[in-house]
Order: sequence, then structure tokens, then C-alpha cells
Amino acid sequence: MKRLVLIPLALLAVTAAGCKKPPPAPPPPPAVPADPEPTEATRQLFWKAHSTSGSEAKQVARAPDDCTVTCKPQGGAGWTRQGCLATKTDFRFVPDDCAQLVVLYEYPEFQGQKSDAIVGVVVAPDDEPVPLRLYKFMQSTADLKINGSHLMWLAGALGVAGTPPALKADGSGIDFATIDQVPHSPTFQALGVWVDTGPAVQAPEPAPVAAKPPAHRAKPSRSKSKK
Repeated sequence: MKRLVLIPLALLAVTAAGCKKPPPAPPPPPAVPADPEPTEATRQLFWKAHSTSGSEAKQVARAPDDCTVTCKPQGGAGWTRQGCLATKTDFRFVPDDCAQLVVLYEYPEFQGQKSDAIVGVVVAPDDEPVPLRLYKFMQSTADLKINGSHLMWLAGALGVAGTPPALKADGSGIDFATIDQVPHSPTFQALGVWVDTGPAVQAPEPAPVAAKPPAHRAKPSRSKSKK
């Protein structure tokens, strides 16, 4: 007589659980597109800038008018925006938190009043770039060097005597001097709330003074001599 072997239900449950297939692996993250390679036309538009803690801002270009700018703080997600903001020879600065990117143009172009020339820009992740105008840093344009429609305004740049613009040692802002050797030390906090007030208000030229007509002088009467 055959014996029936009774297997406890608990053991069957454990065995069935052990036979289940593991869950599928999550899909791999989307591939990050590779940066474009520099060409002769775009080489000057590729650059990087670093903060004191190693946060990095960089710009790459697919065409002379097609750039992507990214800023990645240490341990943060960072931000990306489109548009060409600077060239390799401009001075670029970024704080540790990537709250903004600051550019001082090495050789800015100007139209109209020299004092209204845009000599730099402050860029925040979600706002329109805020221009930095020359008159905010120089009261007089007498020391500027002009070459056609471009101007030399920074000490330590383009052969001008002085120290080039640099990040502060503590990373809190920028140290630079204008061509008249006046020092400036704006902090990133101050630049982050910078407001462009537009072109400088020029004092109206005095109206020309009308020349007064010469006073009419009566001809002296000639007395007739008596004979």
C-alpha cells in the first residue's frame, strides 16, 4: 500500500515564492547628448568658468548664433539656457551656487554715447540677461581707448596696464579695475539684484545764444563850413 506524502502548505508557499521572477530592471537614464565639436567658426564660443568650490559654467556652440549655456553647482541639478553669452576672451565668473553668471566683455562694441556701452551682462537661470553699462563704473570716458566701434575699458586687458579681472579669493564676487585704474569689487549678491536703468540721462545742450545785431549808429552830420 502506497503512502501519501503530505507537504505542509507553508512549505509550498515558500517554494512558490522562491520561484517568482525578479522584477525587471529600471530603464537606463536617457543618454546625455554629446557636446558639439568646435569648428573654425565656433571655436571662440567654447569656454568654461569655475567657482571656488568647483561649480562649473560652460558654453558650447553648434553655430555662431546657436549656443547652449549650462551651470552645475557641486551636488546640485544646475540649469541650462540657450543663447551665446560670451566669447573665450571675455571674463566669465560664477558663484558656488550657480545663482547667476557674470560676464565682463573684453572688447565691447558701442553705438551712440560711449558711456551707454554695454560692457557686461548678468545672467540668472530664468530671467532675461541684465546688461552692465559703462557709466555705472566710469564717471568720465576721457581715458577710454576707441578703435572704430569698439572700446578698451578694462585694466589688465588688451595690453592695458593693471591686473585683469578676477574672482574674489572667497568666491563672493569680482575684483576688477577700469582703464582709469579705479577699482571695483561688486559681490554676486549685489549683481544678482542689478537693475538696468537704461541709457544715461544726458544733460541737454544749451540752446545757442542768438547773436545780437550790431547797434545802428547814426551817421555823423557834416556841418557846412561858412565861407
